[in-house]
Amino acid sequence: MTRPIHLFGGGSQVENFREMSTIYPVRVIRRSSRPVPLRSGPSVELPSRFAFEGREMDTTEFLADMQTTGLLVLKDDRLGFER
Repeated sequence: MTRPIHLFGGGSQVENFREMSTIYPVRVIRRSSRPVPLRSGPSVELPSRFAFEGREMDTTEFLADMQTTGLLVLKDDRLGFER
């Protein structure tokens, strides 16, 4: 049985991801014996603002409000942004 949680907000965000197997059914995907690192690509800058559901949002405020702990942007199979 699963329980409702808010993955992307609230003080328990990191704990929710860390304890995902106690919240939802999961299966383990084993790491590759031949991992391939992400290739670097041209730098991608995040927009200062973006539209979502008809609202204009500030990117920095949105990431802070969502308590974003990491962000990767891939474009054409290459890493363009990492925080």
